[in-house]
Amino acid sequence: MPEAATAPLTIVIPTYDRPLLVRAAVLSALSAIPEGGEVIVVDDHSRLPAAESLADLARPGLRVLLNGCARGPAGARNFGVGQARSGMILFLDDDDLMVSGYPAHLLDLRRSAPHLKYGFSAIEPFADGREVASLPEYVDTGGTILATLTFRKQVGGLGCGFWIMRDHFLSLGGIAEDLLVNEDTDFSCRLLAADEPGWFSDGPGVWVRQHSATGDGADLGNLTRRTGPAARAGCFWAILLRNADWLAKNRDARRHILKRLLKMQAKAGLMGQGLATCRSAAAKGMRAELGAYFVLNIALYRFRRD
Repeated sequence: MPEAATAPLTIVIPTYDRPLLVRAAVLSALSAIPEGGEVIVVDDHSRLPAAESLADLARPGLRVLLNGCARGPAGARNFGVGQARSGMILFLDDDDLMVSGYPAHLLDLRRSAPHLKYGFSAIEPFADGREVASLPEYVDTGGTILATLTFRKQVGGLGCGFWIMRDHFLSLGGIAEDLLVNEDTDFSCRLLAADEPGWFSDGPGVWVRQHSATGDGADLGNLTRRTGPAARAGCFWAILLRNADWLAKNRDARRHILKRLLKMQAKAGLMGQGLATCRSAAAKGMRAELGAYFVLNIALYRFRRD
């Protein structure tokens, strides 16, 4: 059972085999966390335990825990939420950096609008090797996430300054632990289906590191880039099936996910599967459009291979 809420906000950082990058992420979180807040690092059974690589960063508000849920970033996040001492959760990836004023802004936002259940922010990309200076004092002129927006504008990745009230997170069943990647797309579908108010902060809440699939030195590379297109296609197909009822009523979201699926199938050279996707019930009403999109992507990836 989750612990009683005694902290104003919890930053949850899942990590696996990134001993150097996670140090930078944790330092940014500790610098940003408001008084009384906590930072939970969930080690997903790294070869060099995170407790060892972070031992010299010990602070009263920092806890380094070993993942007790299913392996993978989704299970690690779910475990971190379950261990949180706060009713408000903010996620940070172990290769990114928290903008110093963002967590305090979220607490102010919730005080002024307690009906809000979740939100996410703009991001600021940066490349490895580039020095990251602190952003100016956090300023937000964002707004409510409206159902009239396109699906792409209604969803924010878990690495995009994503925050959620813990009780709402638990009511949605947490993050799907069997999806290797794009689990945030699945979670977003369930989040939007619940029809609770959210907030987009257009001031960047997170510095997002742009790095390769292979990583550098001791640190593991980008997970999405390390995952092959066939495996990613399987995740998108699962998302379509699990959220079929809601997607049937939301054409724009269905089109978006179908196109992501077809792009991965084309990249993997899965011609038969792609054609089957275009003929599927999910594609009804847009089969010609999706068929043309798939053929275009097949040609594009074949040209790149040649």
